[in-house]
Amino acid sequence: MAFDSVQAFSLVYQQHIIDLLRAISSHEFAVVEGLSEMFWMNFPPEMLSCLHCDESLRIVAIADDYLYQVLIHTLIPDVLEPVPIGITQNVRQFSKFLEGILQRTLQSPIPSSIIEVKLDSARRFCQVLRRRTSLSHLTQAIRSILCNAEQTHQMLFDWGNVDFQGIKEQCDWIMRLKDGFLNWIEASFRTYLQDGVSLHVWSTWIENITEQCINGEQVMGASLEDACSTVILRWTYYSSMIMRDLTLRSAASFGSFHLLNLLFNEYLLYTTEKRLDDHRRSVGLMSFWPTATNTEEAGSTANVNHAGTGNNFNNNNNN
Repeated sequence: MAFDSVQAFSLVYQQHIIDLLRAISSHEFAVVEGLSEMFWMNFPPEMLSCLHCDESLRIVAIADDYLYQVLIHTLIPDVLEPVPIGITQNVRQFSKFLEGILQRTLQSPIPSSIIEVKLDSARRFCQVLRRRTSLSHLTQAIRSILCNAEQTHQMLFDWGNVDFQGIKEQCDWIMRLKDGFLNWIEASFRTYLQDGVSLHVWSTWIENITEQCINGEQVMGASLEDACSTVILRWTYYSSMIMRDLTLRSAASFGSFHLLNLLFNEYLLYTTEKRLDDHRRSVGLMSFWPTATNTEEAGSTANVNHAGTGNNFNNNNNN
């Protein structure tokens, strides 16, 4: 494929990504379908042939990844900080419709390889958005509980009555954790609740638990994906046993623990999914980078377009 055609596609696609970035980051979700239609359904016929080359597919994959990674941190910058409910609802609604918009606008004669890459990256982006909006909603409910001294005092009282020894005996053969780990979870939870730590400290606590458990599974030879699923299942079982004990004891603070458990479960899912997605993205994007066996022309094209899809994006976005 001629170098000039690919370079021309790189430039027009770069502008399309910038247009989408400006619209979505400004919450102008209604114009996204129009921008997608304008670009793909009116694609210049004389440029269609260049879409079938590997270099154009690489440009699309890397540019879309750039777009979505920026938007994730623009739309919901911090899942632990308050976000107006109207914004989270609009972002969540957008995440439900984006894939449908792409399916309607990405039609033949656009190559199926480009359609598949765009839909795959959009699905992952929307999944992350939904998880982040759910967390943002939960944190606002939890914050009022953790700031209430009377409620936290009742939670500490009820936590002290939980039969952790009995739970540990039932969990040991399923959890298969190193000695003392469940005791550390129990004690550190009590300390954090008593000290009234921030949600950021709680999130770090969950991240540390997740990291230690995943690493432990991988040391035993599990793949990252299997390790993540195992950690989620074991955490869910352990937390459900605690909630069961609180239920049987008719704990006065059961409602508060229920909300906190929802937040922990959601954040643990968010942490594991993020780690998996980062791994899959790095592996997937590596397949689009040119290798040493590429031809000289492909190598030079890659350098030009890498600059176009990287530095020029940043320059345009900063203007």
